[in-house]
Amino acid sequence: MGRIDLHHHVVPRTYREALARAGTNAVGGIPLPPWTEEEMLERMEALEIERAIVSVSAPATLPLPPGEAAAVARAVNDELAALRDAHPARLGVLATLPLPDVPACLAELERVAHAELEGVALLTNYDGTYLGDPLFEPLLGALDERGALVHLHPNLPAAGPAGLALPAPVLEFVFDTTRAVADLIVRGTLRRHGRIRWVCSHLGGALPFLAPRLSMLDSPLARAHLGGPRDDLIEHLRRVWYDIALAGSPANLALALATLGPDRLVFGSDMPFAPPGTGAIAAGGLASVEPDVRVAIERGNAARLLG
Repeated sequence: MGRIDLHHHVVPRTYREALARAGTNAVGGIPLPPWTEEEMLERMEALEIERAIVSVSAPATLPLPPGEAAAVARAVNDELAALRDAHPARLGVLATLPLPDVPACLAELERVAHAELEGVALLTNYDGTYLGDPLFEPLLGALDERGALVHLHPNLPAAGPAGLALPAPVLEFVFDTTRAVADLIVRGTLRRHGRIRWVCSHLGGALPFLAPRLSMLDSPLARAHLGGPRDDLIEHLRRVWYDIALAGSPANLALALATLGPDRLVFGSDMPFAPPGTGAIAAGGLASVEPDVRVAIERGNAARLLG
């Protein structure tokens, strides 16, 4: 039985054309890759992916004017639902929402409810405002009521560092996921909305490494000044899921398993954005763990998460 891929992107025509109209064809300076339905299915076969839960990547609809963002989100969701219906055994869909327009998001969430999509894809921040901000409480409340699956995808911070030679997503995506999840914990958002099934990209960024440092926030003084009562930080980290996209090396998996446990890791490919060779790295990492843990990461945990 093949892998279940919870971090798999598509670049549908309506989305590519909308970004082009907005004057962009890049994700943090990395151009949108070519994508076709046929190539997607071929890549799935090559990576032994039985089922992929697909979504668009950053920047989602952020570059678009508010009115157009809502229209493009509707068009993309309809296009992906049709793609899913053409391959019901192979594909699931995460809806695109036109954040930061919360009323439009609530309307779109209601509209796609009948389509039985697997969940929604959200970015870590929208124009520098992170999901723990009160602005997003109505949306998170609606997602919590539905027990929704939410894939948390990194976005570039609003004010990234200047002068680095590295493409911005190489480090900034990793750091932004770390920022976003830590903020959700400290603000009490994860506690308030405990029915949301969060899946964090790329093993949660730097969270497995920084978990001991962040746990210093568990002191009574820190809790009193940062969000009030909550469970220990590591307990919150172990209640969400983490895909291994671009983070599946033996060293990455060893640290994540020690910090987060084996039942919270799921497979992710980050196709078609992943550079060549990343599939081999993930294969090596998965070969380094015990067989039952490998099966859990490749499909068992995702099957349980998806119901």
